[in-house]
This record gives sequence, C-alpha cells and structure tokens, in this order.
Amino acid sequence: MTGRKAAALAVIVVAAVAVSAYFMLFYASGGMPPGPPNGNGTGPPKTPLSVLSSPATFPFVEKWAAQYNNGDNLGKVEPVYSPDADDTNIPLLYSNVSSFLAGYSADLAIAGRPVQPSGNFTYEGSVFLPVSPQAIAVVYNVPGFPDVPSGIKLDAPTLYAILSGNATRWNDPRITALNPDLGLPDQPIAVVHERKAGSATELVERYLNATVAWPGSSQAAESPDALSATVRQTPYSIGYVDFSNAVQTRMTFAALQNSDGEYVMPSADSIARAVQNGTVVHEPAVVDGKETVAMPPTTSVGQLGNGSYPVVGFYYAALSDAPGAHKAASFDFARWIASPAGQQMLADVQYPSIYDQNEELKVMAEELAAGMPSARFENATNLTNNPNDSVYGQVAASGDRVYVVWEESVEGQNYDIFFKRSQNGGRTFDGGAANLSRNAGFSEHPQVAAAGSGVYVVWTDNTSGSKEVMFAKSASSGNAFGRAISLSDPANSSYNAEIAVAGSSVYVVWQEQRQNSTAIVMRASSDGGATFAEPVTVAENASPESFPKVAADEDSVHVVWGNPGQPGLRHVASSDGGATFSQAALLNDGEAVGEAQVAAYGSSVFVVWGGLNLNTVERLTYVASADGGATFSEPATVDTIANPMNVELAAMQGQNGEHFVHIAAQVETSPGNEEILLVSTADGSIFTEPVNLSNNAGISECPSIAVSGNNVYVVWEDRTFGNNEILFARGSVS
Repeated sequence: MTGRKAAALAVIVVAAVAVSAYFMLFYASGGMPPGPPNGNGTGPPKTPLSVLSSPATFPFVEKWAAQYNNGDNLGKVEPVYSPDADDTNIPLLYSNVSSFLAGYSADLAIAGRPVQPSGNFTYEGSVFLPVSPQAIAVVYNVPGFPDVPSGIKLDAPTLYAILSGNATRWNDPRITALNPDLGLPDQPIAVVHERKAGSATELVERYLNATVAWPGSSQAAESPDALSATVRQTPYSIGYVDFSNAVQTRMTFAALQNSDGEYVMPSADSIARAVQNGTVVHEPAVVDGKETVAMPPTTSVGQLGNGSYPVVGFYYAALSDAPGAHKAASFDFARWIASPAGQQMLADVQYPSIYDQNEELKVMAEELAAGMPSARFENATNLTNNPNDSVYGQVAASGDRVYVVWEESVEGQNYDIFFKRSQNGGRTFDGGAANLSRNAGFSEHPQVAAAGSGVYVVWTDNTSGSKEVMFAKSASSGNAFGRAISLSDPANSSYNAEIAVAGSSVYVVWQEQRQNSTAIVMRASSDGGATFAEPVTVAENASPESFPKVAADEDSVHVVWGNPGQPGLRHVASSDGGATFSQAALLNDGEAVGEAQVAAYGSSVFVVWGGLNLNTVERLTYVASADGGATFSEPATVDTIANPMNVELAAMQGQNGEHFVHIAAQVETSPGNEEILLVSTADGSIFTEPVNLSNNAGISECPSIAVSGNNVYVVWEDRTFGNNEILFARGSVS
C-alpha cells in the first residue's frame, strides 16, 4: 500500500483503534475473541445493537441485520427507523456523532450523507465508513411513456429549470431540444421533493451546483417511499429517489449528462464507474499546527465522466469512538457490512460493491477488518549525507524527541558511533552529529533506547584489544552524554549487545565468548543507568550467532535468541527486574531462525523473526503470549512478507490502552533490489498490507523502528547513493 493510499485511512483510524481495543481485551485474557452462542446455548450472549437508519437506507439495514444476526457475530442488530438520520440540520443540533447517536439511544447510524462540519459540529471522535453507493435517480410519470426506464435526457441547467419552477411544461423548448424524438406533451410539470432536505436532495443540488428554491406548486413528501408513491400516482410529475427504490417500484428515470457530456442512466455498471472515477479521499487538514480528522470520502461531480452516472455518493456507517459497552459489537457490525458477505447484499438492489470498484476504499475496508490503523509516512530523509560509510542505524523516541545512532567510517578502517537528535517529532534534526565513541578502536553495532529525558546507547568496541560492551547515557534528552563505560568482562569477547528501557530500569543483554562456550549475559540498572547490578548469565551454550534480544515492561523482562548451531528460537522471562530468569522455552519446532525481535506490554509478549545470512525463513513468522510469556501461541506467518531479513518491531499504545505492533523487515522485492517493508497488527490475526518505506532501486537494509505517541519512526541504511547512508522516515497514526 502506498503512502497516498495510507492517507485514505484517516477517517477510519479511530474505528480501527476501537476494534483493536476489543481484540486486545480478549487476546490479553489468553485467546482469540470468543464466538457467539452456539446451538447448545454456550458462549457469551450477543450484544444488542440499536442501528439508526435513514428512510433511504432502511431496506439495506433490514437485510444486513437479518444476515448479520443469523451469523456467528458479536452483536444482534435491531434497526431503528428515523426520518432525521440524514437531516441536513444535524450539525446545528449536535456537536459530534456521539451526541447525535445518544439523542436517539443508538449505537451507530447508517445514513446517506456525511454530516458536514459546520457550526459547533466536529468530526473529532467520529467515524464515517462508506458502506454502499448512493445513486439518486430522477424519476418521472409521463402517461404514454413505457413503465420501465425510457431515458429522457436532462442536463444540469434543464433539470434545475424544472425543479425550480422555471420550466413549467413538459414541452418546454429546453427539454425538447434535448429530446427531439420523444414527442413530449404540452402538460404542466408537477415537482415532488423531500419535505426535510436530506442526502438525496443534497446529491441532486450538488449535481445542479445550485440550491433549489422549490416552487409553490410543488409537493413535499415526508419520506422516500412517499415521494416515490406521489410520483407514481401523479401524472406528469417529476422527483428523485434512491436508484434501488426506483428499480424495485419500476419507475421511469432520466439519463443525466455527466462531466464528459454523456447522457447516462443509472445502472449497476454506471454507478460502479462513478465510484471508480469520482471517489475523492480527503487529506487531513492542519489547523494551528494540529492535524485534524479528514472529511469522509465523497465523489466529485467534475470527475464523473467515462460512462459514470453523475448523481452518486455514498451511504455511510456513522460511529462514535467514545467508550461504551456496545462499542466492540458496533464496529464488528460495520466490519461485517464492509466484508464480502455484507457487500454481496448490494447486488440484490442492483448496486455494486464499492470496495470492488475503488482501491482506496478497499484499503479502508481492509484496515478496518485488520483492526489496525496504518501509519501514513512522509518521504524518507538522508540523515548522514556524506561520502563516509554509514551503517546500522538505530532509532528510539521519547515524547517529541527522536534519537538516531549509527556506526560510520572515520579514518581508514576505523568506525565510530554517531548520534543525532530531533526535538520536534522527527520533522527536522539538529545540525551536526555527535561522536559518542571517538577512540582508536573499532566501534560497531550501536543500540539506543529512551525514556523521559534519559537516552541510553550501547555498542561493541575493541579499543582495549578485546570486544567490550560500552554504555553511554544522557540525562538531558541528548544535550550531553557522560563518559562511556564498559559493562562486560574485559577477559572475554562480548558483542551483539541490545538494550531495553522501562521507566528508570535499563536492561542490557549481549553474547559473551567464554573459554569453552558462548553465553548470553544481562546487566540491569534500576536507577537510570547510574549503576548496574552484577552480570547475570541468562543462557549457557548459546551459538556464537544467537543475536539475543530484550524487551521490558516494568519489572517484567523477556529475552529471546536463536541458535543456528542448535536450531530453534528460545525465550526466558524475569519477573524481578532481571535478577532471575525462567527456564528457556522453545518457541518454534526447532527450525533455524536468523534473527528475532521481542516486544512486551503488560501481560502480552510478541515475538517475530525472519532470516539472516544463510538462515532463510520463507515468511515473516511470529508467536504471541497473553500470560506474560508462560505460554505462547503456535508459530504463524505473515504471507505478504516473503524471505524477510533483519526484522524489527515496536509496540504502540492506543488511546484506549490497547497496543499495536508495527514490524519493519528487509525484503528482496526483485533481483538486486531490497526494500524496507512495514506491516502492523493489533492482535496477530490480521496484518495490514505492506507499506514500502524505501521504494527505490537500490539496496535498503537493516531497519530499526521506534514509536512515540501516534508517531512511528523507521531508519535504515541505504546504498542507493553509491555509498551507505542512514535514511529516516516519519509516519503518523491519526
């Protein structure tokens, strides 16, 4: 999915957050979301849902409710009819969707227009998901014309003249000029319209590019059914109703001129073309430096050409993101409508599925199904931009500050560790890069972590003649660093260090090459890196290329590592801040892994892995635990990420306390071209489509990922420029 398509998700991000909250609730309790009651009466009861429906959408909602209620779903839908569900006065009466739904004691609404933000109305905390096309047919009753669509031709100026009472007879020269062969009668035109303007009136007026002042002789109908009946019962009348209503009541309707000058009647094909050609996905606006929620997708009359019927919009599911007992079931119903099962019903009313016609709308539906908002990424920036060899970039973030470290060639074959900082959420970075190691030896494999104003960096250095794990900290958000100290035993070679931070606790893990074995060792600090406890041996007899990884949440610490020489991925956990660890548990069936990563949040642990060097893993693979690492799920794969290497992940906390996992991986997309791909998940059952962050013709490798607030930061090394540079991409989840 491209960055542009990811922007389409602005409207449903809060919806995905809510769905994710539901999944994580049950995931954290030790399993997948429960099913509904079965034939034996077991399982949790279905949540009753009050679904407010506008008059035009009531037939849709009734069919959707019947099918949904008959399936294995979370809710039990009770449709509630209201003529006010898509009233144009809603923005004057309510401040947001939450207050609107509360006014009708409804959990969600399905109506025919997105409520425009005006007066005191705001989209904040609201969700509008397009669920169906809405095509408005201009219907008429001219005795002697066929009982099925005959296709009188009308353009926007002529239709406006008719509806406003300027053209009062059917043989008006403006109408006959468009229809010279129809023999239109010399009879007065009876105009029928909605008494209370709703979505149908709005779409017609948008096509006319004018507001209609209804003539005094016109008739006002209380509902779509009443309007349809009035036209059918009144000779020489004209009005407008939903296309499905016109088809089911066998009304005659007009062919309207579209933006290409074509006269097109509504049909499944011409409506599908309208969704294909005219859909507009709006970008979020920035007001006073703050990104606002985007207006829901609409259609542009000016783009409705190429066989498109020109009076087409959408029906929307309108939901609130406010907490509530029925929230999970409400979003489950919206997701079901967007699924192939829900969209199949549209064929019964001669409407196409909107998601089959437009890729951006399909992305919205997929993201809602995934229960995971995708981050929208800006173009990558070059943080190094020099002729040196800059490799192995790593990133951490705390608040609005973003920290990047990397190793870079300095003199001859020597490499040092460099540091750069952003103080505005990655929009810009401070000028120069600080050299943290600055010594005569070879410094490599840096790692960085941050919490509050603390920034912690570890790396491997051989200045003393043996590889040591070096540690440096800043207590001033990177303004200055203290002197680097060695954490490892100088008598042994130590390398592949990793670091995790939880509050004031700092955990560093590495491999130590001892006389007859390779051990995995940890040192922990409980005072922000001022002092460290004595080293703890986490595992003996590890492989020289085990690549241990560490994650922490409060006093819970998790370490994972692979053993190429002893196939399998292993995990240990500590509940006392790294003082003691559990026995190592095998997380897979013994297959070789290249490199793994681990994230921990509350009682949930997520482990993902891919290949490295000669160890190939065919698909991105993961396991998850909901009980603090006591047990894990069976390994599962993300089939859209093939042969991944150098995987990284980070967990983001949502506004309701739930967590999402973002995973970056190095993937060969074509011979000689390796890209950085990102996928996200809420519960591990469904992943977002991969986002290509590097998207160039060169070699992009070794990604690192960090999150802070709603922002996602990814860095990687890239050879596109001829030498290795460190690139940085900033994404945000609204």
